[in-house]
Amino acid sequence: MEVRKIKDLCQLKDSNLFEVIAQGLKLIYENAKCIIEDSIFLKQNKRNQGSEILENLGNEEAAKFLILLDAIRCNRKNNKPDFNRQLGYFNNHLARNIYTHYCGTRPADFREVREFIERARME
Repeated sequence: MEVRKIKDLCQLKDSNLFEVIAQGLKLIYENAKCIIEDSIFLKQNKRNQGSEILENLGNEEAAKFLILLDAIRCNRKNNKPDFNRQLGYFNNHLARNIYTHYCGTRPADFREVREFIERARME
């Protein structure tokens, strides 16, 4: 998966799409892990401001993983706009931040999911 080519994914056939997404997920995981490890290193060395910045960046990078998983769940045949919209979240700081905060929740139903996201968007 090439950097900054996220929107090109909508042009791929399913067989190629899944292969490219799998490669991208691996790269995202490795990058997020490296950033978080650096954040931990800074925290251990009493560099709290830098640690917090890198922690937030690492969490946003990890959110890209979840965004791609949600994109794969979209029905590409009958609902292509949803797939394209989901891919757009990949480079959207607000969307990644919402994913970052949402992943620690345990909603009981879809109503709670919607309410959480609406509150986060307003903030």
